[in-house]
Formats: sequence, C-alpha cells, structure tokens
Amino acid sequence: GERKALAWLAGKTQALLDAQAPYRRTEYLAVALLALCEIITERQILAPLRSNDSQARAAEQSQIYSTFASPVDPEIIMECDWGGNNPGGLNTTTHLCKNHAQSTSLKRLFIALDGLFIAVYDKTLFVLPSFQELGLNDFCRFGHLPVYPIGMITTYALNADGAMMSPLWFLIHDMAHMSALVGCTGEHGRQRPSYSPGDRTLRTWQRRLELRCLLLDQRPACLEPLELDPALVLLLFYLLHEQTPNDGAPCLNYSNDGFALCFSMLGLARREARAGLVEEYQSVTDTQAARAALWTLCLWKCWQTADFGALTQKQREACAQDFERRERPRLERHLAFIERHRGALRQLFADRHCIREGKGTPSDSFSIDSRYFKYRANSLPLFQIRHERSGLCHLDNTDLIYFHALSSPVLRKQMESVTGTSLPPCLPTGREQGSVHG
Repeated sequence: GERKALAWLAGKTQALLDAQAPYRRTEYLAVALLALCEIITERQILAPLRSNDSQARAAEQSQIYSTFASPVDPEIIMECDWGGNNPGGLNTTTHLCKNHAQSTSLKRLFIALDGLFIAVYDKTLFVLPSFQELGLNDFCRFGHLPVYPIGMITTYALNADGAMMSPLWFLIHDMAHMSALVGCTGEHGRQRPSYSPGDRTLRTWQRRLELRCLLLDQRPACLEPLELDPALVLLLFYLLHEQTPNDGAPCLNYSNDGFALCFSMLGLARREARAGLVEEYQSVTDTQAARAALWTLCLWKCWQTADFGALTQKQREACAQDFERRERPRLERHLAFIERHRGALRQLFADRHCIREGKGTPSDSFSIDSRYFKYRANSLPLFQIRHERSGLCHLDNTDLIYFHALSSPVLRKQMESVTGTSLPPCLPTGREQGSVHG
C-alpha cells in the first residue's frame, strides 16, 4: 500500500503544481506527505524497534516521540479530502485521527490539525511548510513576523527541543509553538491588557523587530571582545519563539529578578535542554551567558528611558560604556563570589530550601521548594546526579539559584552566614538595596 499511496500523492502534487500551488491546498497536501511519512516510519522503523526485546532497542524507541502506536494502512491517505485536493474524500482530521479519544498522541494530532486547518484561513498570518533546516538565528530574524514554519521532515525522526520526533510529532510541536504565539500576538491577543512594558513589546510586531535590531544588529563595537553573539541569539530565540509573551515579559525588567530570570533561561537552555542546541550554543560559557543577560537588561533600560523610540548610535555607545564601567565589574564580583563559595551555597540551598527525590538512585535530585524564593524560582533544579535527557552528570545550578536568592533579605543573610563574608553590591547597579529587597 505504501507504493500506491506514494504514487497517488505524487499525482496530487503534480496537479497542485499545475494549478500554481494555491496556498490552502498546498498546506493540506504538505500534511498528507507528513502523514504518509509517519505511517511508513511506524511500520518500517518504530514497530520493529518495539517488537525487539533488547533493552538497548527499547531505550532507543522510548526516546522517539511518535503519533501512531500501531501500524496504519497507508491507503488512509487516499481516503481523506485534504482541503479539496481529493474531492469527495472524507474529512481529513476526523478520519486520520479516528479513535483519537482512546489515544493521547492522536488527540494531540487532532488538536494540531484542527488548529492548522483553521490557521490557513486566517489572513493575518502565514503558515510556511518548509524542508529547510532552520536555526536559532533564523527564528530571531523572522521572529517579528506572523510567519510560522511547519517543519517538513522525511527522515524517520529529527531533534526538536532536545527530543527525537517523528514527522507528525514534529508538526504537533510546531503547531504548539504557533498556537501559543498567535494567542498572544494575534489580533485578539494584542487587544488584551498589557501589564508591563516587556509584555507590550513581545506582543507587538514592530517592537519585536526593534528589540532584535538592538540586540543583534546595532551592538556597539566596544562590546565585540566579549563575544556575546551566540548567547544573545539564544536569549532572543527564547524570548521570541520558545516562550510566550506572558512568560518572557518578566525577563525584560531592569532588576535583580529580571536578571535572575534571563540568566536562568540561558542556564537551563544550555544545560537541561542542551540536546536541542548545536555546538555553537552549547558552548556558550556561564560568563558569556551572564554578561549577555545583563547587557540585555541595561540596553532595555536605555530603550525604556527613551520611551522605546529609536536609540541613536551615541545613546547606544553611552549605554555600552556605562555597562563596561559600572555594570559588568559588579557582575564579575558576583561570579567570582559564586566560584569561591559554590560548595557552601549549594549545601545551604540543599539543606534548607529543597526537596529531594530519587535518593540513592541515578536520578537523585534536589529542587527548590521554599517560601523565601519567588514563585518562578521554586521548582528550579539545584542539583541532579544524572540528567537523563541532556546526558549531563552532576548537573549543578547553584549559580542560577544564587541570583534568585539575592532578591530575599532572609536568603542574603543566610548566604553571608554560611560563607562568612559579605555579598557583593546589588545587581544591577541602578537598583538600590532597598528595591532589591522590596
């Protein structure tokens, strides 16, 4: 049935090309190709892996997210209408996802296809099926546009966010990103009240473009020796793509809390989620990440002070000079403090502010669970013997937790007590101690 379905799909593709590839029909037929690839992948790759009893094979299969838990007849592709590509065919979503009520993966596919087939009629956005491999920098470059790529993969699995995904699961992943962003940046999302300047910026296409230009295209020359490019791309990728505006907005706040959130976002991306990154971003150092986070907030403060108008070259250079003269030296003192006292700090957090799970097992871990940390810091992992998804051993986020702890007067006193020394001056420099504690 596979050859027959492939030949049928080839014929429909040619008919689509002859009709000058109308947009909506192209979207539907792109999904038909992914569905057929999924069916073939299930029969030829994943089902044999599941039937093999060896532990190695079972472990390999468990790392691949797929949609169909059992073989499907390839000719189901020929029975769907595919948005008018197959007149007289059955409803695509309901037929392809029949029995979805009994399957979590099929239910997710049903929701994704339903959202996609509604989106292709929305004239305010553009869904782009693409065979092109897109990197983080690509998403930063078009992150200010209502353009939503749908990855077209014909290999049996591809890495996304550190997980191996089959063709249709990759579509589900892309649709989840699209739905979250459309909900916040689409027409209805923009009409909702914005609760902070960061929220308004991340909901507005023009502001998203200006933010990208400031961070990636207009950086003052005096900062080039710091080699911040990969860290800034990674940070912007998370702000524009991985996080919704609601989740990303608190990071855009010139305060210790804002810095802690930015630094944590970069830390978790380079550690727990590192399997989803190429070497360029995996190799970003902790120091580069911290500098990039602080520079982003200093630049944000300058832009906010200018009422989000265009910053002149002189203004950007003045901001960079202030960063080099006041902000970065203070950051370096905090990083040096962590380096000297990491063991004592980690023990403090583990003993007084964590819950422990999996004691005595390879997954033995400590996570923050304390009323002295703000809610975004609670549940952050402090230490883990082995992190399965990333493959890292002795995963240590003491540095991330430290910067969150700086916002609490109780935690500051405890850190000074266990280290026997005073903490460095507050960060960023424009914030007085009182505002950090408040």
